[in-house]
Amino acid sequence: MQLFLGGACAGKRERVDERFPGATWSSAQAAMALLERGDAPATAAGVTESPASAVGGPPQAVWVIHGWLAWLEAQLDGGSASGDDTGLDDADRDNGAAPAPAPATDRSRLLDETRRRWRTALASLATLPMSGKAALPMAGKAGLSMSGKAGLGEPGRGGEAGAIGEIVLIIPEVGRGIVPMDARERQLRDLAGWLAQDASAACTAVWYVRHGLVMALKAPPG
Repeated sequence: MQLFLGGACAGKRERVDERFPGATWSSAQAAMALLERGDAPATAAGVTESPASAVGGPPQAVWVIHGWLAWLEAQLDGGSASGDDTGLDDADRDNGAAPAPAPATDRSRLLDETRRRWRTALASLATLPMSGKAALPMAGKAGLSMSGKAGLGEPGRGGEAGAIGEIVLIIPEVGRGIVPMDARERQLRDLAGWLAQDASAACTAVWYVRHGLVMALKAPPG
């Protein structure tokens, strides 16, 4: 499992897309929903952006999971794995109202529970059956491309049908700069930092992307 870290517009997606051009892309929302219901893509029909259904055909050899900041924001706003808001009636939700802030003790439990959930997900990802192959080049654009359009391409030539050759996580770095005044924004920065630390520990390779340049923070074995 590999991790790509970097700030906003640093070139993380572009570098991953270059290195794994035939990968299946899905959001953290969709990936967490799959993993938490025990429907991991190594045994499911495939990977898709929507957690409610799966795309037919085997997963591609490389699975890229992005959008972790949006998932963290949904948890802070009282969202479930599918991003549903709690604490709002239908009228409030339609008007775009934000969920009512939770008491400090509840927020602390929420942060702890969110971290427990992603640690469980990382452990599940690390133990997925792997083909042991993620050879490049991959054929075709698979799953959810960076344009957000769904569709399956050809399986990667280096992978085995029904098995994943590599898992790639893209996590933004948001801890630099001025500490925000808003408590929710500070909690989001904390969660993002803890997620990056836990993902770094779980991955065999960690790459830092800055200005489109890639630096190895944790070199892959071999």
